[in-house]
Amino acid sequence: AGVYSDNDGNGGDFGNFTNLTISASGNFGGLIYGIRVVNNNYISNNNISNLVCVGQDSTGIRVSSNNTMQGNTLNSISGTNVNGIDFAGDNNVVQNSQIADVTGTMAYGLWIASSNNNITDTNISGSSSADVFTIPPGTSTGNIFLNVTYTTEDINSGDDITRKWYY
Repeated sequence: AGVYSDNDGNGGDFGNFTNLTISASGNFGGLIYGIRVVNNNYISNNNISNLVCVGQDSTGIRVSSNNTMQGNTLNSISGTNVNGIDFAGDNNVVQNSQIADVTGTMAYGLWIASSNNNITDTNISGSSSADVFTIPPGTSTGNIFLNVTYTTEDINSGDDITRKWYY
């Protein structure tokens, strides 16, 4: 629906995706992404909202490794197997972002399937299943949440999140 740049030999790395407004609704017959990139990208000040895929998977932002995301707003994302932000790789950074109203079956604000990610000054709310989810068990470690507000989490056995706040 929005930006799709994968590691098929044609890109996916070293992009700058800034000040985009992305929304889509319908039956697309497959996955829908607001932004899908691979490694070493800068993703900032985007508004991804009303991303609805009828009967299919929806993800606001999906990244692999070493990406920086700042000042993004993700709101009203729905479908089946839904994620606001999906970490498919390690060493990502999210700062000053908002993730709200991720709804549907298996709906998570932040899906972490990786390690050593840093989330700072971010609010996550209104996710149907959990605001924060880790998978697979024992592989999502070293993730740091600094001044992150959220209500619900589903942390699998052997995974960890270090939570810190400013004083």
